[in-house]
Amino acid sequence: MSSSLSHIPTAYSLQPSARKAFPFLQPLGFCCLKNLGASTSKNSQLRTLYKFPRSVFPVETQLSDEDDEDDDDDDDEAADEYVVGSGEISDGFEDIEDEIESSVVDVLETKSKFEEFKWQRVQRICNEVREFGEDIIDVEELASIYTFRIDKFQRLAIQAFLRGSSVVVSAPTSSGKTLIAEAAAVATVARGKRIFYTTPLKALSNQKFREFRETFGDSNVNVGLLTGDSAVNRDAQVLIMTTEILRNMLYQSVGMVSSGSGLFHVDVIVLDEVHYLSDTSRGTVWEEIVIYCPKEVQLICLSATVANPDELAGWIGQIHGKTELVTSSKRPVPLNWHFSTKTAMLPLLDEKGTSINR
Repeated sequence: MSSSLSHIPTAYSLQPSARKAFPFLQPLGFCCLKNLGASTSKNSQLRTLYKFPRSVFPVETQLSDEDDEDDDDDDDEAADEYVVGSGEISDGFEDIEDEIESSVVDVLETKSKFEEFKWQRVQRICNEVREFGEDIIDVEELASIYTFRIDKFQRLAIQAFLRGSSVVVSAPTSSGKTLIAEAAAVATVARGKRIFYTTPLKALSNQKFREFRETFGDSNVNVGLLTGDSAVNRDAQVLIMTTEILRNMLYQSVGMVSSGSGLFHVDVIVLDEVHYLSDTSRGTVWEEIVIYCPKEVQLICLSATVANPDELAGWIGQIHGKTELVTSSKRPVPLNWHFSTKTAMLPLLDEKGTSINR
């Protein structure tokens, strides 16, 4: 064989480790030698002709609508077998190495982003705001805290908050309403201001306290808790409490905020589970908070799906000030009804979901 072809690697010349690295380079049963010279002497020049499967080296040209008609011509083109010149295969290996190298770099960059803790990303935003000012805070900056793409309703609610409006968010359970409050808390802390987060239950307040500690860092003094049982860092920028405690604080602060000696200096209040307004025994707590809350304070009202969210947002807007409504009907955690027998659990409704299984 000609010396110009001796450097071409084949499946037979590769070591076992190299064969594993390039599994597609297998012994080609259809490789053949074709004598191009007129004589049959040993010094006649030979060329190695390869017919590569299309799955090994993808064709870059785009196929037209006449692909079906060209199928018959493939055999004719294959008969003209591509001549592999010196350097073409080596260039192919270099391209493969470059692709593998770039893929490794992309994986390492993605890994480093995911390995970064959320509180570190929050701290980075706070440092940037201190250095460049509050104007850099936008929805994209706040969305960069998370390693996933935020939903449309979350983006709309954050944008409404950044415009200075109060927001009513009505979305199904487990759809990610807390993310909106979390982004608002990051923006508020970065601006050097204060936010209250209220829940109707002590257990839920404790849970949110743990979550916000993870967001701002376990050793961070920016998160506090205030319930009937616990009082942790009550002067923190992010203070989580039960709704009744906030109502009692507002009772005491009536008439004091306007004189500059208010009980608390707060810029944002989050009312979680605001659909409790319809509760006959506790609904007045949320009503009184909306009524007594200073109008310069932004309200973020998080509610499960209700029948009249527009009326709720309209009432809050009439009592408190400019309020925007954001709704979502997508339920990421579907609710399916089942009934249990002695041996199995079966769906309550048929496949169409219109009638009960018999």
